[in-house]
Amino acid sequence: MDSFYEDSDIFFPPHFHEEVELFVLEEGRVKVCLDGKNLVLLQGDAMLVLPSVVHSYESDGHSRFFISLAKCAETVPSVVGRRCRNPVVRSSTLRSEFSLICSLLASENSQFSVPSRPERFHGYLAAVYDMVVERLEFEEAEVCDSSNVIHRTVSYVIEHFREPLTLDDVAHAVGVNRYYLSKVFSKKLNVGFSAYLSSCRVSEAMKLLSSTDVEVDRIGDLCGFESPSSFFRNFKSLVGTSPLQYRKRRRSDEDLR
Repeated sequence: MDSFYEDSDIFFPPHFHEEVELFVLEEGRVKVCLDGKNLVLLQGDAMLVLPSVVHSYESDGHSRFFISLAKCAETVPSVVGRRCRNPVVRSSTLRSEFSLICSLLASENSQFSVPSRPERFHGYLAAVYDMVVERLEFEEAEVCDSSNVIHRTVSYVIEHFREPLTLDDVAHAVGVNRYYLSKVFSKKLNVGFSAYLSSCRVSEAMKLLSSTDVEVDRIGDLCGFESPSSFFRNFKSLVGTSPLQYRKRRRSDEDLR
């Protein structure tokens, strides 16, 4: 289902989608790793992420943003099978009506709901994607062996991060040597395997802290951390606050909306 919604303070480890993704930063500063390249988004910038491209997000302080997932062949058919040379569009080059249409889109849809007026929603959605795509340059996509390994690895970790998991386990599952996997992983994602595994677990914990009343210690266990101390240490290292403080802040933000 196509979506376009507003949220705040993003932290998402490397992942990819079958859909095309549009990210628009309303406030703040966000660090991005896209296909192994480090980028920084500033207020008003937009970024297009094509299907199967591995990417991650991390807010540098407080941020607010719009994010969208859409069927590529239906929403932006011109980019199917293509690679984007310059995926970021700076705010100064976007059309003046772009921000207004993003706000209208978000008012028609939320993260977990169906658009109230589907025809209007999809009209707005096509318009914002077109405004971004017209500012970008594309070329034919090439598929390499290392990209296939990364896709299989990311898929496997996302499916199994709640379980005890080691680099050897993943290398065996995707059918490659652990040393080759470690090298490709660091090169393509700019992060080591252990750090990536922790970020997947912390990201899931953030969702559970925001959307459930499950006890904090239990959340650490559900997300694959071997002990409460490991959960608290890794969470604070990546998010900058304790799990309980994070839950309180998210609840306070929701009350203000």
